[in-house]
Amino acid sequence: MQRKSQPEFHYLYSSSSFEYCDLLLGLGKWEEVLERSRESLKLSTYSNWLLSIALDQLSIARGHSQAAESATSTNNHEFAARYYDLAVKGLQKAGTLDMLPKGLLARAHWHLQTNRLDLAAQDLAEALEIAEGGKHGAVPRGLPHRHGPPAAAGGAARGDRAAQGRGVAAHRGDGV
Repeated sequence: MQRKSQPEFHYLYSSSSFEYCDLLLGLGKWEEVLERSRESLKLSTYSNWLLSIALDQLSIARGHSQAAESATSTNNHEFAARYYDLAVKGLQKAGTLDMLPKGLLARAHWHLQTNRLDLAAQDLAEALEIAEGGKHGAVPRGLPHRHGPPAAAGGAARGDRAAQGRGVAAHRGDGV
């Protein structure tokens, strides 16, 4: 669908990119995930789509994590750790309770793989707290105390396709 409506973009972006990268990781195609996610991150960053930025960072982290399992480079370990932290912070900043647990669980899995059990336990506890609806109605730590994105962010922070389309048009230079 995106190929027809936006042929100038060679890769998917936003949540579609994240979902496709998840499929690619399941097939062991971490090189393609890194390439696609980096391209998507450029557009997401330019358009300041908080959720999309965080999802791209999460895909990059997962790609490096898978690369670390199959390659001898220690850079993959360092990049995975860095991008997991960026992704979780970005998901917290975006204020998305539905996506934050994915980031926390992925990072917890990474911590388990790298034998950092205390950090894995922290991420798992935070994901559980979100799943249970927080303690006494409180917003889980690290999340802004609001319901939804600020009005100025409009739909772009929520992943609103129309708002993202306007951002894509501005990125292409054909305005809104």
